[in-house]
Amino acid sequence: MKPSHELGLRGEAAAARVVEARGWRVVATRLRISRGEADLYATRRMATPATSLEPACADALCGLVVEVKAAADRWPSTDLVDRVRQARLWRVADALVHRDGLAEVRVVVAFVRLLPDGEDIRWTRLEAW
Repeated sequence: MKPSHELGLRGEAAAARVVEARGWRVVATRLRISRGEADLYATRRMATPATSLEPACADALCGLVVEVKAAADRWPSTDLVDRVRQARLWRVADALVHRDGLAEVRVVVAFVRLLPDGEDIRWTRLEAW
């Protein structure tokens, strides 16, 4: 396995742990559907949002589409998620709204800095455009 692939898997696992700790259920990792792909897809029934990463839907199924960018001992570049990649993520999110009957979906990027003793994660919410 290539080192960059291993870094990606570690970053995805770290992001999934945080998502699950916030009460989301990870439905899929490395999701591939006809409209594109995403690193993580999670759902949750929500009454009120707890953070800006979470949808504001009342007692409905909400979705979270996560793109993960990871690097060892440094923060990954924000340039890795350009407009083309953002548009693809929103196409995936739109397809999941229709497929799974989501009331709302958020798309976020997890920038993961992998350290010898753990990891740090910065979350960025992508706005629809």
